[in-house]
Amino acid sequence: ILEKKNIPYFLDTAQTIGCIGDFDVNSTKCNFMSFNGSKWLCGPMGTGLFYCKKSSSDLLEPMGIGGESAMIYDETKLVFKDMPERFQTGFRNYVGMVGLESSVQYLMRFGIQNIRSKIIKLADQLRNELSKISGVTLYGPKEAEKRTSIISFNLKGQEPQAIVEKLEKQKIVLTVREIEDKKLVRISPHFFNTESEIQTVVDALKKL
Repeated sequence: ILEKKNIPYFLDTAQTIGCIGDFDVNSTKCNFMSFNGSKWLCGPMGTGLFYCKKSSSDLLEPMGIGGESAMIYDETKLVFKDMPERFQTGFRNYVGMVGLESSVQYLMRFGIQNIRSKIIKLADQLRNELSKISGVTLYGPKEAEKRTSIISFNLKGQEPQAIVEKLEKQKIVLTVREIEDKKLVRISPHFFNTESEIQTVVDALKKL
């Protein structure tokens, strides 16, 4: 619909790249896309990627000026360089870039589709076990093809933050997220987690 009406749109893939399997940005037909490197790609904090369709680059304007982004002529005329240099307003995070590249190469050795299969298997195990606990409410689609491995839930009679703090004392790391004014407990198993670790989480929740 957006393409037919010539409306540009931005796609936030922070919670998808690295956990949904093979991904082709061209298939989305988006104009812009971004994701960070420290989530599912397991890269360093402060890293990420921004994609811009070449035909949409004229829609972007630099918000600042750096030594590598523009040229000054006759001490009066400022001319920005071509893409992507015009947005290079400071020093590059070379350490972060190398770290992210190394992490991606590590993941590629496992195979993105293999990672997808592994994390969905763990998520299915977790959803099935949580559904057996009295008072647990699960959120999100049941169909595996419509979700990632992120599991959000609440436990009747327990505040989400209290659950996180109690399990943290057992070296189990969960988090709290607020969606539409509702606080939920989030569990995000990745490919390095195991079925036994999933069961450990479930057993800990049963004892609350």
